[in-house]
Amino acid sequence: MNITVTHNLQTNEATYLLREEFPDEELLESLAARLRPLTLPSEELYYSKVLDSIAALAPNDRFPECFEPIENWRKMWEEVATRDDSAQGYFVATDQGVASDQDLMYAWYYGDVVHADDKEAAAKGLGVEDRYKAAVGIVSRIVECADLTLYLLRSLVDEGVLALDPELFEREVVVTRTVFETPAEWYTSEVGSPLPTSTSALDPDVWTPAHDAFAPHLETSTPCKKWWKNRTSRAPSD
Repeated sequence: MNITVTHNLQTNEATYLLREEFPDEELLESLAARLRPLTLPSEELYYSKVLDSIAALAPNDRFPECFEPIENWRKMWEEVATRDDSAQGYFVATDQGVASDQDLMYAWYYGDVVHADDKEAAAKGLGVEDRYKAAVGIVSRIVECADLTLYLLRSLVDEGVLALDPELFEREVVVTRTVFETPAEWYTSEVGSPLPTSTSALDPDVWTPAHDAFAPHLETSTPCKKWWKNRTSRAPSD
């Protein structure tokens, strides 16, 4: 966030320009969706349940002194992930009333992203951009809390307080590639043919390799064949 102040020394008039940069909305939608299991009491990964498990496996007498007690972690989560009438960062006043950043964030989440609830989305007459900007701040705070909790778990494992499978921290949970190349086998048959369970014993009268099936319908003249045809059709030189 940057604020540019322009002050006219002759007239003493001043203007203020607030500049904010935000990520693409699609990225925030994905992030908010991944956080959803942490915020729903019905989910196994509900944040309070995670803290309950940590507290049971790492009681106070084994909890490292360098970390805040579990109760402080609960308070930190409640400050960023509890929906109430307060504001986390700011209020916005319009001719239709006052909206907090929480009002706008949940209007964006439930009105614009999850349920398309028009009543939520119409919060105090503010548009989708206002709702989205509020969501960026609150979602970011929830992410920060979750990231710190991951660091806590890793540290408890490193200190020998918790015993967790190391593979849990190495497992891939996101897709980073957009292009996939996979060796495959391709056969064709008449519509309605029973699907085979294996390609090791296909009936050749039913299943035909794709290149054989398509060959009669494709141009068979390859660049090499064209080159050879042109070469052999040249008149012999003297």
